[in-house]
Amino acid sequence: PSTLVVATSFEGDPASLNMANALLDRADWNKVSACDGGHIWQSAENCDVHLWLRTDSMLLHDEIDRKFEETMDLTLSDMIFLSKHASKQGLPALTVHPIGNPGRSDAQAGGKPGLCVPPSPRIAPLYRRLHSAVRGSDLSEDFPVSLEATHHGPWVHTPSLFAEIGSSEE
Repeated sequence: PSTLVVATSFEGDPASLNMANALLDRADWNKVSACDGGHIWQSAENCDVHLWLRTDSMLLHDEIDRKFEETMDLTLSDMIFLSKHASKQGLPALTVHPIGNPGRSDAQAGGKPGLCVPPSPRIAPLYRRLHSAVRGSDLSEDFPVSLEATHHGPWVHTPSLFAEIGSSEE
């Protein structure tokens, strides 16, 4: 099974593109396919890791995991979505959260009303690693690390998480 990292170059989410570019710069990747106006890379070091850089918003693409599996003829074990974090207060943060709309009768931000995607087994390890990295850095005063409640889509069948940075372009 493979891990899929999903990011976007969509103008409303510059943090996603920045995180994707950081991944592409820090390891060797091979561009393996064009799909849905985006590109899919495969890690040269771990062929079970793929990065799909899309050109549109990720929240409304229900069953994007099935699209990837059909296109690449692979089975996914988990997915990591890279995105901006937005808060009403505009406070910066690094967040990790599962996906879904529990207790909601609508799904205005994607997904299915009242349903949650299976959570990625990477949520707790990623949270601990982020917390540890920030604690020992200059970011500790400005970027608290938090586990956020699930509150948006997309709907996928594969265990998933969102990793976010925000809350403004600065």
